[in-house]
Amino acid sequence: MDETTELVLTCDICGQELIFSDEEYLSFSRRGYSCAPKRCRNCSRPRKISVQTGATDVTLKCVSCETDFCFSAGEQQFFKDKGYRNLPRRCKSCRAGSDRTKAPESETLVLCSSCGQETLVPFIPHLGRPSYCRECFQSR
Repeated sequence: MDETTELVLTCDICGQELIFSDEEYLSFSRRGYSCAPKRCRNCSRPRKISVQTGATDVTLKCVSCETDFCFSAGEQQFFKDKGYRNLPRRCKSCRAGSDRTKAPESETLVLCSSCGQETLVPFIPHLGRPSYCRECFQSR
């Protein structure tokens, strides 16, 4: 009798068991994947937003900090009105702290081209272009 063994993995997000037979596991490499999936079907696909009248709050898990957060009925309606099709994957604090949303803050110490005093400018000056202190810039 031919015995098949099973490979049991757990989903990285929800912890659900993923069970693969030897044949299924080998099929991943034949299809060009380097390893078996690390997420279950529910966690690997973005969920679509479906807002009904009288929608209730939904609890979701943040993919960044892995904490549960509430996706309220009002937020669901806002997402639907804006035309967003997928549920949020990050909580509000992770979305607010995202590197994509923050502009890099840089101040550079330069010598004013007019009066010669040291000043901080909120940009990186280009070589060969004049940089002015606040007083000289406002008087121009």
